[in-house]
Amino acid sequence: MPEALSSKVIVRPAALRDEKRWRELFDGYCLFYKRTPSEPLTHYTWARIMDDASPIHAIVAEDRMDGVIGIANY
Repeated sequence: MPEALSSKVIVRPAALRDEKRWRELFDGYCLFYKRTPSEPLTHYTWARIMDDASPIHAIVAEDRMDGVIGIANY
């Protein structure tokens, strides 16, 4: 990875403070795959990500200047 990129972007576990931006990116993910965003699905998915007992997790890519620029749910 080029040094300029590695010094600007960090990857970390999703946190409560990321919910608004995660929702925006998750809706974009749904639209990309031609699925209508669904508030019940989005709410349920985020709740599972934030539940330590759940096997669902998420990471975010955060740019120091632009904030969260990417997500990965797994």
